[in-house]
Amino acid sequence: VEKTAAGWGTPVPIDTTVSKSREFGHSISGNGTFYFSSPGDGKDMNIYKAEKTNTGYATPVMLPDGVNTSGYEDGPCISPDEDFLIFESTRPEGIEGSHDLYIAFKTKDDEWGTPKNMGPKINSAGMERFPRLSPDGKYFFFASNRDQSEGKVGFDIYWIDAMVIEELRGAKEPVQ
Repeated sequence: VEKTAAGWGTPVPIDTTVSKSREFGHSISGNGTFYFSSPGDGKDMNIYKAEKTNTGYATPVMLPDGVNTSGYEDGPCISPDEDFLIFESTRPEGIEGSHDLYIAFKTKDDEWGTPKNMGPKINSAGMERFPRLSPDGKYFFFASNRDQSEGKVGFDIYWIDAMVIEELRGAKEPVQ
């Protein structure tokens, strides 16, 4: 949707090459590469990217094994320069088997490294979802339903200094 002097215009699909009504968790890098999750032709959610072209978007490509598994990957958050990707997954090594947030860094060969569980500073026994960065890159936001108190329904939004990302970049194990 475009904003004009009169306010917001009418929303339109991003691009029919990418938008087929089965895409979720959109995130766009600084150069316009579009990351999203989709069940594709199957039933499992996986993360895809579509590079921006002069005429719209290239055909989406599923990210490689390691980022994607035979299970559930959703809600990608790509950094502006595409050097890291944060996403939610239900991998067996997650905290109590729930939706946890993982981070993958680009290697010097421009490949995705092995995703790391973001650890207990971020993840809990509840579900962590919907990762996002502040526009200035200083803060990391995510949703969690960790508060299971009586009568509590849904997710709360949490934030932490984005330095946690740099700590994870250098850590061999999740940051405590």
